[in-house]
Amino acid sequence: MKYIGHIVPLIALAGCASSPTPSHTAPAEEYYYDCDTPGGHFSEWNRTVAQSAIDIHGFVQVIEPRQDAHWVPAANIVLYAADKTKSVALSFIMPRFDAEQIQPTLKNYINSSTDDTIPSLAWKSGPIPFDVTLSKEGVFTITTDSESRSQSIGNFRPATFALSCSTGQFKFTKVSAVSGKP
Repeated sequence: MKYIGHIVPLIALAGCASSPTPSHTAPAEEYYYDCDTPGGHFSEWNRTVAQSAIDIHGFVQVIEPRQDAHWVPAANIVLYAADKTKSVALSFIMPRFDAEQIQPTLKNYINSSTDDTIPSLAWKSGPIPFDVTLSKEGVFTITTDSESRSQSIGNFRPATFALSCSTGQFKFTKVSAVSGKP
């Protein structure tokens, strides 16, 4: 019995000695973008990302929609290929027939011509939370409030992510992008 009493403390000490040191990962950088364009114009802000899985989340707020004969007010969170020939996006589009609502839509310019929409949201109630995820398996998912839509986009790996708008003023707040996580 005395011999076991000496082994137990040694095993406990060995377990403490082999415990990994806690890592302190720096929090993801937050981005703010006040996108303000006249009717019929477009503006974009972008950042390079690691070509891997990615999660982008934050808030978008409609400040002022504007009029144009050809363009509707829209705000976008876009993932682009290096040459920008392929992309996927979460687009918040304001329909011409309903100035009180905004339509979140999954846009797939890689392997689909079908847009996938989320039920319209009332934009005057304040910032709208969003989450855009590209998984390691190639599934692109958009989420706003409690609604999500997903599409498989294969082995697409983004080179940049962009925040953009047209025909209005939109504020993107507390936006962060984390590569390699999802």
